[in-house]
Amino acid sequence: MSLLDRQREWYGYWITGFPEYDLPPLPPISAIAAVGNCTQENMCNPVTVGRLDHGSQGGMQWRERRLGPVSVQGILQGWADANGQPWNTIRTQAAFFLWELKHGSAAGQTFSGLYADLMAGKKPLA
Repeated sequence: MSLLDRQREWYGYWITGFPEYDLPPLPPISAIAAVGNCTQENMCNPVTVGRLDHGSQGGMQWRERRLGPVSVQGILQGWADANGQPWNTIRTQAAFFLWELKHGSAAGQTFSGLYADLMAGKKPLA
């Protein structure tokens, strides 16, 4: 799958949202910004290709306690397991990205300000 195809897939999930997880869609400008970050982090790949940077994995380069593999809701691999999904797909990671922004991570990080900004969709891409 090409980079453009992967970018389109992430974007499509983010502008659709995930009603099954009570995760509303992002406004288009916010979805574009998230795709840009995902491109910078890992070329929109759901699994890191090549050497791992400190064990980072996925489109958003989750690592350490935010990656897993423990059965905790706020950790990518644990969240995926709890929801019967493979952790290493764009769809699962796109959903978890929104879930983690909305609810915070099991590593004690909160992203409520970023979540509010992205949901408002009013900041310029720069």
